[in-house]
Amino acid sequence: MLQALVMVAETRSESSAAVRLGTSHVAMLSPLQIRAELASGLLVLLPVAVQGTQRSIGVTLRRDSLVSAAVEALLAQLRQVSAEIAAAP
Repeated sequence: MLQALVMVAETRSESSAAVRLGTSHVAMLSPLQIRAELASGLLVLLPVAVQGTQRSIGVTLRRDSLVSAAVEALLAQLRQVSAEIAAAP
């Protein structure tokens, strides 16, 4: 009888994930986090459907303060990218 060894290592560190390259580990990562590795063929996506893994991420700003042009540009870019992600299949 085969027994599965399950080890969970939660990390947001790209360097930590890179250490596992070349091993037989399987990880659940956002394709956006590993774009370069996917493009180069270093990693591949497995066709596994998962539900309930999305979450909202927000931006907190002070109520009565003005934001700089740089912050406005960043917010505009975040809105654009989030719209593109939301529209992706």
